[in-house]
Amino acid sequence: MLKRGDIVFIDTNSIAAAHAARAWGAVRGGFKLRTAVICLEEATRPDRHGRILVNKTVPELAAELDARQVDDAMRFHLVEKLGDTIVLDAGERDLIALALAHGREVWCFCGPDKAALRALHYIGWSDRMVSLEEMMQLVGLSPKGLEPVQTKRWLGEKRTKLKLGDSLI
Repeated sequence: MLKRGDIVFIDTNSIAAAHAARAWGAVRGGFKLRTAVICLEEATRPDRHGRILVNKTVPELAAELDARQVDDAMRFHLVEKLGDTIVLDAGERDLIALALAHGREVWCFCGPDKAALRALHYIGWSDRMVSLEEMMQLVGLSPKGLEPVQTKRWLGEKRTKLKLGDSLI
């Protein structure tokens, strides 16, 4: 499954969690991180509670990983695959559209979002989802202090429920 050097599409929450756990440098050194530009914007602006998740500018954060723009054709391709079955926020939508455009080449997806997991499951790619905990362990870091949604256990439980037909994870 996941190994050092793999391409990992990483979402806003996992970028923020890696920074909060002081694991960002090791994680980005251990994997080829990709994200959608909107995820960088989400991570560096105040959230609905007024908190800034990552104390960097968009250009500073963009210099640390492979950030790509998502166009309407990529979004449309995702909508073709999902229909109206799953509602995604803009960051999730663009990141999954970016991953989908990457094709069948080896890649993983790191993001603790149930809607994203449902979308990947619907497409048939839920096994490509990995936890930040797993990434940290592969680069030799202790995952202490991670929120439960960033753990292998949380991801495994949600993925199992989906595979058993429970779409209300």
